[in-house]
Amino acid sequence: MHYLIDGHNLIAKLAGIHLGDPNDEAELVLLLRRWTAGGKNRKVTVVFDGGLPGGENQILSTSSVKVVFASADRTADDLLITRIHRLGNPAEYTVVTDDRKVVTEGRWMKASLMSSNKFAQSIESVGKQDEFVEDGSNQELSETEIVEWLGLFSGDSPE
Repeated sequence: MHYLIDGHNLIAKLAGIHLGDPNDEAELVLLLRRWTAGGKNRKVTVVFDGGLPGGENQILSTSSVKVVFASADRTADDLLITRIHRLGNPAEYTVVTDDRKVVTEGRWMKASLMSSNKFAQSIESVGKQDEFVEDGSNQELSETEIVEWLGLFSGDSPE
């Protein structure tokens, strides 16, 4: 699933990041990177207001999180609406925003919609081990498995 996110709208809903922070965008991007690492096929495009000169930020972007800043003459909402209209298959996207105009366009194009508050709740749990790995592979090792691993790394055979 690909998520198209209104960045500043989401920051306003997160407990640990504040819009007045000088690094609020970078903090959100780091959180989104951790979140995308926790699930197969998670991709994010996050759009922020006020970038100079605007466009995709190559430094903050990764293969799973694309970071885009609106130029001085446009808003993030304008960019989101343009991107929604250019989606090849809108059903494969979830638009994350609370902006009514963006929600209306997303609904009209048949994209999935999620409020920023609901999405914030889902990604704030990233640091919790139980919710970080979704496939259940974060289960504890048995005593036998621990002995086997110790043998592998110490060069001794397990007893």
